[in-house]
Amino acid sequence: MPKYYKIILNIARSLAVPCFNFLIAVIGVKYLGKNNWGDFIQILLWIYFIAFIANFGNKDFLLREFSKSPASLDKSFFSNLLSRSLLLTLSLILLLFFPLKTALLSILLIILIFIYQSLESLVIYNQKFLAQLISEIVGFGVIIGTIFFTNEINTDVLIYSYCLAFLLKIVIVLPSLKLNFISPEFKFSTSQFQLTFPFFLIGLSGWLSSKVDLYLVNIILPKEELAEYQLIITAFLLLRSLAALIIYPFTKHIYRLQRKTIKKISRLLFIVSAPLVIIGTFLIWFIFEKIVLLNVSIDLYILGALSSLPYYFFIIDIFLFYKNKNETKVMYVNFSAAILNFILAILLIPNYGITGALIGVMLTQYITLFMYKFKLLK
Repeated sequence: MPKYYKIILNIARSLAVPCFNFLIAVIGVKYLGKNNWGDFIQILLWIYFIAFIANFGNKDFLLREFSKSPASLDKSFFSNLLSRSLLLTLSLILLLFFPLKTALLSILLIILIFIYQSLESLVIYNQKFLAQLISEIVGFGVIIGTIFFTNEINTDVLIYSYCLAFLLKIVIVLPSLKLNFISPEFKFSTSQFQLTFPFFLIGLSGWLSSKVDLYLVNIILPKEELAEYQLIITAFLLLRSLAALIIYPFTKHIYRLQRKTIKKISRLLFIVSAPLVIIGTFLIWFIFEKIVLLNVSIDLYILGALSSLPYYFFIIDIFLFYKNKNETKVMYVNFSAAILNFILAILLIPNYGITGALIGVMLTQYITLFMYKFKLLK
């Protein structure tokens, strides 16, 4: 397989998840209404939160282990999988807050997400990008088909569709990975948690800095506003991710590039940032107001656009910290951003609703930009 073909497939499968999640949210709000979609999102947020905890930084840790000891790939994978499965017991807490059927379906979905996400390290290591891309397309089709063709749809039906989607994803991806299921070495090890904890912290810091506002909106505001905010913030996070797509061809070499070349890449991002954000914001506004009929204030789109710009300015700085083996500084900045976003959201959401949440996100992004530039200069 040509090298450029693998690169294209890797980009496609990386973009598939956020793009499909965005489209599912758009179609969900359009055809089910803000109220029904808000009901579903309220529980889906907690499902993904528990699944994130159960992942516990396994992907980056296992990729390092596979590279160090390819002969022990199966042993490393199954040992890590078995050890982390203990964290799935956290899903039992859903029984306290949701109806029994809904809670049991949610627990099943968490288990399926746990298995599927655990396979990602193997997908990347073995470069089985096509299989995962196909699985994402199939999963997307199942969920959209359920929304379009089910007469009486509710939260339980949507969770059913997500369970089926993730089950099919596992069935499609698993055969391509050639794992040894005949005599796997299942070995529970508490040391797995110690070894993966640094990777978990880095992932947690990034997750909190980008998600804490959404969870607070879920707790504080009505479900109709939650549906609106989930759509808007997902769209602008997708717009922000274009910065990573632009520099993707350089990521493999950025650790070896001279400072002059890195400055050129930074200048490129600076030049394209405003046009991309303006065009992207117009498209988001058009989709939401002319197709979905979201009917929200133009201020939300302006705030979303302003909050997307800083990422284009500091994404290169993140790579420079990685280049200098200063990953912990990135983690500290992310945790600082998460705390700041949390405080601003608590202060602004009760009085200003989702507008307050977006103001908090915008301010957090510009302060994050300052933190990266200040640390880099020091």
